[in-house]
Amino acid sequence: MSALVKSSQIISCISSISRRSLALASSRTFSSETAENKEQELTENEKKLTKDLEVAAKEVEELKTKNSELLDKYKRSLADSENLRTRLTKQIDDAKIFGIQSFCKDLLEVADILVMLLMLFLRIN
Repeated sequence: MSALVKSSQIISCISSISRRSLALASSRTFSSETAENKEQELTENEKKLTKDLEVAAKEVEELKTKNSELLDKYKRSLADSENLRTRLTKQIDDAKIFGIQSFCKDLLEVADILVMLLMLFLRIN
């Protein structure tokens, strides 16, 4: 969320820089006496604005890099959670099958004993 705030701050900074440069460009006066001073001020302001713009561009680039890193981590986390869910589902299914096999094996032993008792009972009678 702070990356979004920083991005919006950078965008507003760039917008204000653009507005300032337009205001400076439109406020030029063409008098011979102040033209030289104004040009010097404009050059200084343009240098400052250029520097501010470079700093903002660098921040944008850093934020884009950080954003891509966080997006990669997010996607990896999603994949890990999906793999974990799949693995746990398989383990649960295996446990159910094992439980059913054990129950069936116990029932077969009981059925064998009942068959032997029935045969013994039939021999006696």
